[in-house]
Amino acid sequence: MSQIRVTAKQLGDRHFQINLSSRVAVITQTLLKPGKGGRLARVKAVYLGFDNYEQAIAAANDIRSQFPFVA
Repeated sequence: MSQIRVTAKQLGDRHFQINLSSRVAVITQTLLKPGKGGRLARVKAVYLGFDNYEQAIAAANDIRSQFPFVA
């Protein structure tokens, strides 16, 4: 099984930037008390990097087709 190197950087005010790769990053916020199901953090944003505009549009369309009720 291959391993990935994940880095986390504290941004302040309970926010963290978690870099999953050079093209994928997640911004999370630590909760003050455990939430539903015992979760400890909430995802605030996900950043994705693409080689070109066409790849970005195709990925956005794929996401929209899987979650049609999200604006």
